[in-house]
Amino acid sequence: MKHLIYFILLLLSISCSSEGLKTSMPEAETLKYRTCTTDSDCIYINNGCCDCANGGEDLAINKNQQEEFLNEFDCKGVICTEVYRECGTDEIQCINNICEYFLVDVQE
Repeated sequence: MKHLIYFILLLLSISCSSEGLKTSMPEAETLKYRTCTTDSDCIYINNGCCDCANGGEDLAINKNQQEEFLNEFDCKGVICTEVYRECGTDEIQCINNICEYFLVDVQE
């Protein structure tokens, strides 16, 4: 039974890496969605299918580009790692006309 589970996970990982299925976007490709003039142009979004606590990446994009950005991903059948990590709090700014997301450590 254990071998069957590993085999299924292997097949899922192969299918998720197949051509045409984009589960996250390299930083260079995100730039066209991140242009801004003020901080209020920018919003937080997941870069892909998984959130930061489950193997994904945090990103800030222009709020007017949100629908187009989300349409770049096919998340059907994507299994997130479910590996919890401390995400902290976020700070979003427009710096040099690019939306930037910063992770701010939360200290107790």
